Amino acid sequence: MIHEAVPNLGETISNGMPTFALNGKYLVYIAAYKKHIGLYPAPTGVEEFQEAVSQYGAGKGTLKFPLDQASPTCASASSNNRRASSGSTMLAARHPARAQRRSMDNPQLSHVPVMKTGMLIRRPVAEVFEAFVNPDITTQFWFTRSSGRLESGKQVEWAWEMYDVSAVVTVQAIEPNTRIVMEWPGYSGLTTVEWLFTPHTDDTTFVTITETGFTGDGDNLVQQVTASTQGFSLVLAGLKALLEHNVRLNLVADRYPRGLEAP
Repeated sequence: MIHEAVPNLGETISNGMPTFALNGKYLVYIAAYKKHIGLYPAPTGVEEFQEAVSQYGAGKGTLKFPLDQASPTCASASSNNRRASSGSTMLAARHPARAQRRSMDNPQLSHVPVMKTGMLIRRPVAEVFEAFVNPDITTQFWFTRSSGRLESGKQVEWAWEMYDVSAVVTVQAIEPNTRIVMEWPGYSGLTTVEWLFTPHTDDTTFVTITETGFTGDGDNLVQQVTASTQGFSLVLAGLKALLEHNVRLNLVADRYPRGLEAP
């Protein structure tokens, strides 16, 4: 079905899932679960077909098709076709006048940007590390549901139920009280996120989070890194309030309240 909707697709395995790519960029991932098939296109391309796929738990970048129900092939194919067209458009040559204006107003990036943020948490390193690997704690300041504890080589699914969004992540490395590395579906393809836990004075811990592997044009890269920086900064602020003061700030849930068009 996907090959019929978008010819010339490449196939690979990424993040432990069958993956289709076009022009060197990931188009869609597929994962099989006990009760459903997960389809993970990048965030663009799903919103236009919300009505057609709403019964399949469509969220931003996530579709779930129960194994005991028929899948909406037309809607899925249309979504993938639209994403392929968008990708081709970005790769096409731009209008000369527009290109000249962009070169003057928006200088080209010399390298792919990296997201990096950090925070001092006034708790011992073992407690801070545990807050990220143990979903019983993490669900109090970041996502709302997880399929399991983080372990090296393991895949887990995280969900932000207030946004109807979920993501499958693959844990690439776990170094107790020192480092976590995972791969997950980013804004335009898979990205890698690394946590570093550095013990500081008086039983405090400095947490550094880095995300790499962003893809896209200059403007899109800046938007992705900006959004990632904001998101992980909110996560760290929520963690700090929880561990230091036992307060749940609900920062992630309150960033995009229903009924308001957040900037």
